[in-house]
Parts: sequence; C-alpha cells; structure tokens
Amino acid sequence: GSLCLALSLLYCTKENR
Repeated sequence: GSLCLALSLLYCTKENR
C-alpha cells in the first residue's frame, strides 16, 4: 500500500497487492 517501507520489501510487496 501507501506505507511501503523500503526496509521491508516483502511486506511492501504484500501490501501492494
């Protein structure tokens, strides 16, 4: 989502969906 943390690429990608 909007809160995409560069430190957490996995979490970022997951939230992107």
